Parts: sequence; C-alpha cells; structure tokens
Amino acid sequence: MEPLEPRISSRFAEADLILEALLGLSDPGVIELSLERLIDRVAGHSERSEMTERTMSLGLRIHEAARRLARKQASTHNSIAWSLPYDLTVRVFSMLDTRSVCRAAATCSMFNKCAMDSLCYQYIDLTSAETKVNNSVVFAMVQRAAKNLQSLKLGIQPVALRGTRFCQSMVFAAHNPVDTSSFSWHDRRSEQEKMPCFLTRSCLLPLTLGNGAIGGLLRQLHLYNIDAMDTTTLCTALSVCRSLFDFAVVGLNVNLKQTLKSLSSFCPCLEHLFFESSGIGGDESLKSSTCFDIVNGCPLLSSLTLRGFKLNDHKVQILLKGFQHLKLIDFTSAYTLTGIFLRSLSNCGYDLRLEVLILRDCVHLREVEVDKFLSVILQGECKNLRYLDISNKDGLATAGDCFERSYNPSHVSIERVFTERPEVHLVAEFPIDKSFGDLEEAIDGQGGSNDSTPYTLSPMSLEKSFSMGSSDGSYNSDPDSGEDLQDIGCTFYEEFSDGAEYFMP
Repeated sequence: MEPLEPRISSRFAEADLILEALLGLSDPGVIELSLERLIDRVAGHSERSEMTERTMSLGLRIHEAARRLARKQASTHNSIAWSLPYDLTVRVFSMLDTRSVCRAAATCSMFNKCAMDSLCYQYIDLTSAETKVNNSVVFAMVQRAAKNLQSLKLGIQPVALRGTRFCQSMVFAAHNPVDTSSFSWHDRRSEQEKMPCFLTRSCLLPLTLGNGAIGGLLRQLHLYNIDAMDTTTLCTALSVCRSLFDFAVVGLNVNLKQTLKSLSSFCPCLEHLFFESSGIGGDESLKSSTCFDIVNGCPLLSSLTLRGFKLNDHKVQILLKGFQHLKLIDFTSAYTLTGIFLRSLSNCGYDLRLEVLILRDCVHLREVEVDKFLSVILQGECKNLRYLDISNKDGLATAGDCFERSYNPSHVSIERVFTERPEVHLVAEFPIDKSFGDLEEAIDGQGGSNDSTPYTLSPMSLEKSFSMGSSDGSYNSDPDSGEDLQDIGCTFYEEFSDGAEYFMP
C-alpha cells in the first residue's frame, strides 16, 4: 500500500499544476466556455446541476483562500511599513477616543490585533448621538477593557458639552476654561428629547459582574439622557464603584436622595460630582439628612454641581461647612436659593479655596444678597475666586417680594469688581425690561444691545487643576437642626475588513 505522505504530496503537486495552468491563461473568458462544454457532456439534468454546484463551491473556496492570502500578505507588508512595535502601537491606540480605536480595528488585521488589547479601552466614550450604541456594544467594550477600565461615558451628551472634556460646569480645554453657561438649560433638555437613546438600564450590568471586579477600579462614570435608567439599577452599579473619582448624571430619571446615599456609602474617593435634574427645577428630593450623609461619606469632594433642584440656603450651608476644600460650585436653576448662604463665605473661619461659583437662573436669588457678596469681594475676601456667574434670564428678586424683579442689579458694584478685582471673571447677564427707566443710562454707559445688558469679561486662564488633598475626619450632623430639609509617512496596503471586529462607523 502506498504511504500516505507521498500520496498527499502528489495531490498537492497536481493541484499546483492545475491552479498554475488556470492562472497562466491569457484569456480568463476561456474558462467559462470550457466549463460549458464539460457540463454539456454530462448526461442527465441532476448530474449537470450537481456539477454546476460543485463548480460554484470550488470557485467560492478559491475566492475565500485568495482573500485570506491577501490579508496575510498585506499584514506582513504593513508590519514592515509600520515602524512601531506592538507595545508602542497599543500605547498610541490607548490615547485615541473610542470611535477612532474601532475604526483602526477595521483597517487591517495588524491594527485589529493591536486595537483588541485591553489597554485601548481604558477610557470608553460612547456618547455619540450619530451612532446607535446599544447594550451589546457597551458589554463588549467593557469586557475588552476588563480590569483596565478607568472611565465610562454613556448616553447622548448635551450639545454644549459634545466634543469637549468638561469638568463639571466648566469645560477645560488645555488650561483655558470655556463657559458653557451661555447655553440655556431648558433649551438643552428640549433638544435632548428629540434624540433617541438605545441603551437600557442593563447597560451598567457589566460593572457588577464577577463581584464587581471591573467596576471596582472605575474612576470616572458619566451618564447622559438614558431614559430607561432607573434609581435601583444606578445605585446597584455605584455599590461596586469604590474607586469612583468623577461622577456625572445628566437627564436621567433617577432620585437624587437615593443616588447621593449610594455615593456616600460606597464612593469615599469621589472628588467631582455633577448632577442635573431631568425635570425643570422642581425636584425637591434633596433633604438636609442627605447633605450630611454626602459630607460624611465623600470628604474629598472638590467640585459640586447640582442643577435644577429645590436647594435652599440651609442645605447649601451644610454642604459648604462640610466640604472645606470645594473649588467649584454650580447651583444653576436652584429654585428656592435666595443667596443668604453667601454671607458665610466671608466668615467661614477657614481658608476658602473656592475658585468657581455659578448661581445662574436661580429664581429666588435676591439682589441684596448679591450686592453684599460683591461688596465682600471688593473688600479683598474670597481671594481664590476666579469665576462668578450671577446671570438670570428673569432678573433677580428684589427685597421682600420675589415677584418684583430687578434687571439691572448692583450696577456700581459690578463695575467696581471689573476695575478692582480684574482677576475675577464676572458674568452678570440680565434681559432688558423697558419698563425700567434707568436702564437707558446703563445701556448707553455699557454699549448694550437691544436684547440684553451683559456684564462680562473674557474668560481667564485657570491653570490650577481641581485636585485636592486628603481631608481629616468627617463632618457630623447638627442634632439641633429642625428643618426637614498624527501623520506617518508610510504606504499601507489595503486589507479586507470583513474579519475585523468593530462596532462603530
């Protein structure tokens, strides 16, 4: 009996001769004519059909083999043309945004292999409104990152913040802040409602798998306009995020009180908190006891944003007294805030580190309290303050009656702040109410337009980061409180991307 190995060699040699003969044909059209003659020689319809099927199957196999060889040859060429080794290529990919990494993965098999490395998914950003990101995509990305996951951003990001890296209320590009407060909070909400989100509450499930092994190392979590997200699911995810440093919620129908309780119980490292209500300023779920909880549970907080909540002065004073290292405060659209808490900023008894204070569109913010605070600034207090926004589309409340509005508050004090404290970027924009006769003089003096009388300066460079040191001890609640309260010059061969694993266009 003939040995097996020589027989296999003989078959390969025969196949080589056949393929070499086919590839050597000067006119490939001859193949069709020859195939037609061979089929005509076969007797019987079923035999002819079988022969045709065998021919199609053979042609398909040859085609697939040719595609695989093309990818292999292109990958070999690209490996030579691409001068960076695997480790450095992964390092480069890890600096790209998630969309760019997915596109690189679809470019060639060499890039696909590098792009599948877990280091490329340390910072997952799936907030694009143009891409239909669903739970499966999130699960695959998180699984790829595994224990290297540090940042996760999901949902439909507000237009004002899209394409930028924001630190709570301010966007810091390089060292220069870009003010996002000029975008109306209510306008952003109405626009977001037109954008469908394909994520459900299960999108955070990967964080809790394996006893929270992945979520336990997560440092940043941003969630935008995920309509299906509920409080229970969010709090379950937060319970495993014990290293969370930066947390942002925008447009989610979740309870502030329960969310803050979860943060205070499980996230002691939290430094940046951004929470924007999904309502229109009527959310009153925040109580004084919750304020004490978050102060005790998250003593390192340096940046606090609570937008659209019924946040009174007593609750704010609890937060200010507890968080002695706050550098950024944003209480935009805080419905019941009058500004009385501003008095405590000059008599706090410790070195105030506050750099950014935003009280935009606070309906009950009083003109007299704003004027007193500006006087404090003029006296040299709040030395670290670099940004102050007291703008209000409805004007400030006058003394004794919040229904009486002032549209040109503290004109003299504002001008003095510009002159005597030029390092403070003061934003004080109020609409014109032509029933007030004294506005004409103000407009003539400021060169105002017909739409508003803004008092603004150019954004100043804030080169200090919003990082802070450790805090000693915790702040205990007051038992007497009775209130229910890149270009590289290389030539790359194209590779077929049908074998590449990617999700985003």
